[in-house]
Amino acid sequence: MWKNISNKECFKQYDVEKVVAEFMISMPILPNGKLKIRIIDFEEQFDKSLKRYLGSTNILIIKKYVSNGEILDGAALGPVEDGETIEEALENTIRGFFERMKECNLESLTDEDIEYDDYCINM
Repeated sequence: MWKNISNKECFKQYDVEKVVAEFMISMPILPNGKLKIRIIDFEEQFDKSLKRYLGSTNILIIKKYVSNGEILDGAALGPVEDGETIEEALENTIRGFFERMKECNLESLTDEDIEYDDYCINM
């Protein structure tokens, strides 16, 4: 079983996560036209307030802010959303992505608005 590897002495310092699903979603509002969402099984979680599955995107949106009349880049953030099922985590992650765009007053994204994160989940 895959969980047994983390119990072996040589792997005790590593955290093994199981990716249970990965989705590619076509979105014409994105520069490359695709959004990747990765779902992990978070059953043995440290934070019991979270549900079993966590979803995240490979695209992080850079929040812009104005300082002394100059537009500066803030933190690049993407949604990390949970769900009781893979489908619920997927739906919540898509919703979270659009909420992040709305927070940043963006209707579509350019390369200057985003950063790519292949790992996806940054907690």
